[in-house]
Amino acid sequence: MTGNKLRVILGWKPTMFTKTRQSQIDGKAAGQMEGAGRQKMGRIIFATGNEGKMREIRMIMADMGMEILSMREAGIQVEAEENGRTYEENALIKARAVAAHASARAVAHAPARMAAAHAPARMAAAYTSASAASDRALAGTEADSEAGGLEPAPAGDIVLADDSGLEVDFLNKEPGIYSARYLGEDTPYSIKNAEIIRRLEGVTEEKRSARFVCAIAAVLPDGREITVRATIEGRIGYEEKGSHGFGYDPIFYVPELGKYTAELTEEEKNKISHRGKALRLMKEELKKL
Repeated sequence: MTGNKLRVILGWKPTMFTKTRQSQIDGKAAGQMEGAGRQKMGRIIFATGNEGKMREIRMIMADMGMEILSMREAGIQVEAEENGRTYEENALIKARAVAAHASARAVAHAPARMAAAHAPARMAAAYTSASAASDRALAGTEADSEAGGLEPAPAGDIVLADDSGLEVDFLNKEPGIYSARYLGEDTPYSIKNAEIIRRLEGVTEEKRSARFVCAIAAVLPDGREITVRATIEGRIGYEEKGSHGFGYDPIFYVPELGKYTAELTEEEKNKISHRGKALRLMKEELKKL
C-alpha cells in the first residue's frame, strides 16, 4: 500500500495537523496579548513639575491604589506649546505630549521587557503566519487612527494634565487661559496680583466676582481621552492675604468661608478648590474603567 493510500484510509491529511497546531499557537499568543491588555493600570503620570500641585494631587488621588508621579519623577522632560483656545484644549495638549514621550520611552525599552516577561509569546510568534501578522499590524494601525494618531502610553500608565486660570468678570474674564502668562510667564505673582487689584480700583464688591477654573485631561493606555472641568466662585479682594497656596490665591476671597484661598490649610483648600473638585471628578471617571 502506498503512502498516499494509507493517508486516505486513516483520514490523515498533512495540512490538518499544521493548521490545528497553528491555531493553538495563535490562540495562545492572542490570549497572552489580551491578558497583557487587561493588566491593572499601575501608575499615574501627571504633567507637572510643581511640587505644591503634586502634594494636592497625591492627597486627593491617594485611594486610587496607583503610584502617582510627576513627569520629572517619571524621567520625562518635554515642553508643549499651550496654544489651545480653552482650558480643556491646553490640558489635552500637555497630556498628549507627555503620553507620546512616555510611549517612545516604552518602545525603546520594550525588547528587554519582552525578552524577560514574554518568552513563550516570542516562541509562539515564530510560528505565527504572515496573515496573522498582517492582521495584527492592521489592528494596530486602526487603533492609532482612532486615537488621533497618538501612540498610547506604556501599558498600565495613565497620563494626566491640567490647565487652570483665574477669570475676573469685570475684566472680561481676564486673565483666563492666559493666567500663567499674564504680564509675562516669569513675572512674580505678587506683581500680577497687584496689577489685578489696581485694575479693579473703585469697583464695588458685587462687581468683583471671579472664579478659578480647572480642566483636567487624561490620556489612557489605549489612547482614549477624558476631560473634566470644575470651578470655585469668589471675589477679588482689595489686598493680598494669607501665606498658603500659590499664584492668585492671596487675592481670591471665598465669601462662604470668610477667607482668602491663601488663608486655607491644604486640607481645607482641597475640599473646595477648583483643582480639588476636578481631581475628584477625574478620579470617579477613572474608577469606571
